[in-house]
Amino acid sequence: MAGNVGRAGTENVQQMSEITGSDEVPVSKWAKLRRRLNGVGIEMLIAFVMRFATAGLSFVLNWMVARKFGPEGAGLYAIVMTTGVLFSTFAALGLDIVIVRTIAVARVEKNFGKARKAIRQGLLVTVVLSGMIGLLFVLGNRPISEFWVKGGEAAPFILVTGILIPILAAMRLLAAALRAIGKVALSQVVQGPLGTGTAVLLLGTSLMMDWQIPALYAAIFYTFGFMLCLLLATFVLHRETRHWPVGTSSPMLLSGMMVLGSQVTVFLVEWFATLMLTNYGTTADAGIFRVCFQIGALFGLIMMAAESIMGPHFAALLARNDIASVNRLARNVSLAMIAAGAPLMVVILAAPEFLLGLFGEEFKSGANALRIISLGQMANIATGPVASILLMARQEKWTLTYGIGGCVIAGLLSWFFVPIWGVMGAAVAVSAGILFRRITASIVVRKVVGVRFFG
Repeated sequence: MAGNVGRAGTENVQQMSEITGSDEVPVSKWAKLRRRLNGVGIEMLIAFVMRFATAGLSFVLNWMVARKFGPEGAGLYAIVMTTGVLFSTFAALGLDIVIVRTIAVARVEKNFGKARKAIRQGLLVTVVLSGMIGLLFVLGNRPISEFWVKGGEAAPFILVTGILIPILAAMRLLAAALRAIGKVALSQVVQGPLGTGTAVLLLGTSLMMDWQIPALYAAIFYTFGFMLCLLLATFVLHRETRHWPVGTSSPMLLSGMMVLGSQVTVFLVEWFATLMLTNYGTTADAGIFRVCFQIGALFGLIMMAAESIMGPHFAALLARNDIASVNRLARNVSLAMIAAGAPLMVVILAAPEFLLGLFGEEFKSGANALRIISLGQMANIATGPVASILLMARQEKWTLTYGIGGCVIAGLLSWFFVPIWGVMGAAVAVSAGILFRRITASIVVRKVVGVRFFG
């Protein structure tokens, strides 16, 4: 990847030298760009390693839950995961993305007071809002459970969800701030491997000791793991920024709300499909869908790893109006993501029954659903880091627009197909929503921002 960028950069320097008659300034600029791209390569490698470590640990955790507690237990556990992620994302108000963008620009301007104020401001809003939402889940766990699952057996899981929501919401902002100030490895560790690994360790120990525990303990272990992540991230961020001055407030909420809308629509698709399955089918159907979605989400980890790292770099380049560098960077990132996802796609298309059979015989019925979800997710990464470019270019209104469109399409298809096809219908709905969002985003990046990955 670096070699391709290097050749392109050399050609550009030669062309500029012919025009200006001097190569001093272009060579200097290229040297800086090359150094920065080398840093991006290291960060990308760290992100991919950490994301795949998270994927592996998540796979092990879901496997243990499915094998120990069956589809019903996996379905109840899925309620905690999908609801916790959805409402913690809502409580963050999109400020995690805005903080990354604000800190990246502030570092270019050497305005560290602005960066520190943005972190404080975002955390305060998120902690207060997520705490209120979590309290509603804790106090209303019984009526929420009766609305969601027939019989209300999900009440204790809803209660744990209420505790998990503010933890995950605060972690979104802390990890984003760590990433933006250059603590890439730590930001990736606290966003997945540490919390999930703790849950795997605790649940695995209980299984080896043959303790007779209910499925609720899996959710409790997961929550405890991310509490440890929260404490670690808070300590390190305070240590790294405590000497920075505190600047004046910057307007973040309007941009954050639009980013929030686009983020929530992504998680809302899976959440609504799970809700439809528990209402029109069984918690076992929800458990099978959850496992299929988690395997397909391995593609999403590739996308998340790339976009989480590239965000600050895109923001800095766009602040300098260096579209040519954005083009080169985005093109190489796209090719890297496609190469990373291709082997996984082949395995899933060829042997979905084998993969699902690892979770138990009951899960094999979701083989075709897994194929459909994976095709949608492969299309997701094939379009490249389009969402990150739009957000860093302050075009969050477009991400909100196509996010709502994709959510509506997926919601309508879930409402129509889930009662008829069950898990298969949910897979079709989710994949259709992904395709709409990514195709629309690719068009907007090209027409509005002027970034052309190829050509």
